[in-house]
Amino acid sequence: MQKIKKEVKDFKILRKYIEEDNKIINEVNDNIRKIIKEEGIRVAQKRIKSIINELCERYNATWLKNYNNVDEKGRVYFAMDLSTPGKPRKVDIDKINLHLDPLKTRGWSSDEKLIDLYNRDLLVFKNGRPYEKHYLEDACDNVTSIMRFFSRNGTNDLKKLGLYNLFDTPKPVEMIKFLIRISTNEDDYVLDFFAGSGTTAQSVCEVNMENNRHNKFILIQKKEKFNEKSQSYEVCHKLGIKPYTSEALVYRLDTYLKTIHNKFTYDLIEEIGKAS
Repeated sequence: MQKIKKEVKDFKILRKYIEEDNKIINEVNDNIRKIIKEEGIRVAQKRIKSIINELCERYNATWLKNYNNVDEKGRVYFAMDLSTPGKPRKVDIDKINLHLDPLKTRGWSSDEKLIDLYNRDLLVFKNGRPYEKHYLEDACDNVTSIMRFFSRNGTNDLKKLGLYNLFDTPKPVEMIKFLIRISTNEDDYVLDFFAGSGTTAQSVCEVNMENNRHNKFILIQKKEKFNEKSQSYEVCHKLGIKPYTSEALVYRLDTYLKTIHNKFTYDLIEEIGKAS
């Protein structure tokens, strides 16, 4: 049997998805675009270091300090050295016309990496030495705590859909989107065994729209009846739906999809079997 190897995604997140960091990234890009428009790309290249230094100090954003280059397209990047620990070696890659003399005490990155960077237009040279471009918009950070998300945010998500109190403690959409971004690849399935209010489905749809991804969701929810004295039961009665968690989940999903003009569809399987 052939084994399928799937790369496990690192638990990192793009800084542009972190509100505080995205503000800094936008400020850098806005400044550079303005300079390029008014004074040209060469002036932007000369002034990028002072812009970065000022923002690092103002926001205490030490992660930003190395992004002090602007390429010919106006994109901000930092240049990572492509020397590596190891035995000095000469590089001769005719297919990309790259020829490097050995360093005194270090080696060079592999030919395969150098060719790959060249093909992806991520190879840049300074004083005849190669570096790898790392663009500001692709800056990553290690995953932070989910404690910054609050349960009231999930309640507000339902309010926006006109479904206040349909569920007691719905998970926040932004929290699930955060988890999807740090733990999945762009075409993975997201499985929720205890789907509850259906936050996972809405989160997958929003991540797909916002980040041009193609994730799919599978929700599983037992047909549990709401307590007749609960607010959820009363809301179901007002909405004209059966007072079951699974029914309310489907109603929430349908309501959400209408707000985005039914850009996504789903298949509903009401029952796949009974426990013996």
